[in-house]
Amino acid sequence: MVQQAAVLFAIGIAMGLGLGAVRGIPKVAEPENAAVCAAEQDGEPVAWIDQDDAHALHQKALRHQTQVAFVDARSLAAFRAGHVAGALSLPLENGVLPRNLPPALAEAQTVVTYCDTSSQCAASVRLAGLLRTTGVQDVRVLRGGMPAWVNQGYPAEAGQ
Repeated sequence: MVQQAAVLFAIGIAMGLGLGAVRGIPKVAEPENAAVCAAEQDGEPVAWIDQDDAHALHQKALRHQTQVAFVDARSLAAFRAGHVAGALSLPLENGVLPRNLPPALAEAQTVVTYCDTSSQCAASVRLAGLLRTTGVQDVRVLRGGMPAWVNQGYPAEAGQ
């Protein structure tokens, strides 16, 4: 069932990208420096993490070798349709963090934010910056977001 949801999610992303190409929506260029995004939230550039490194962190977390939290910046509906296995949903629909953050964020050594675009995602970059202002030291943005995660065949699930 999870695999079917991931396949449907990937098909939806592909269809959306195809429609965007037909309509002539320009692609967003990747940042020149692969490790850092030019967007800044608190005066510091936001760090990026590539898919393979994020997957390695995810696998270590599953084996309880490290405390990593994956945080989905997309809407709750998109999260329920399919997300990184074990991820938390923290949409910035009103532009601010909720008053009470999930305890898993405080316990995490590394937090990886992501959204549903294949290049630069303002929502995940903004979420990363806001989390850093709360004291989370190691926050990274997943390069390629959820579409690349699904395309790599990495663990995903649907529902809450």
